[in-house]
Amino acid sequence: MQIRRATPKDALSLQQLINEAFHRTTDAPICGSYFESSERLTLVASEGEKILATASIHFLQKLDRKMGQIEDVVVHPKAQGLGLGRQVVQALLTEAQSKECYKIVLNTAEKTAPFYEKMGFEKGELQMMKRK
Repeated sequence: MQIRRATPKDALSLQQLINEAFHRTTDAPICGSYFESSERLTLVASEGEKILATASIHFLQKLDRKMGQIEDVVVHPKAQGLGLGRQVVQALLTEAQSKECYKIVLNTAEKTAPFYEKMGFEKGELQMMKRK
């Protein structure tokens, strides 16, 4: 098992994994330049060519400090319970620490909140959103 930075070659597999996890049907391709930005990092847990888990962090520069926002934490159903989600999230937290993020936030469903609480996250501020 290898935890590594996602590359443009992973785009189709990532899209399939994320679509399945979030019950989406988008065919919009992942832009190749997505993987080149220093303002975000997507990691995958892979075994050979097979991607079993992924998670991303976006680094947001505020006026006087930087924060991280974790998104799209997904583990393939057949690989759940192997600790892959924890491994990719921990690797993102290590990267956020190296970039001196003052906080890392994420959104999650109530049913997955205990997973993040075991990793040291705590329920914080109320999130508001507006979708198109």
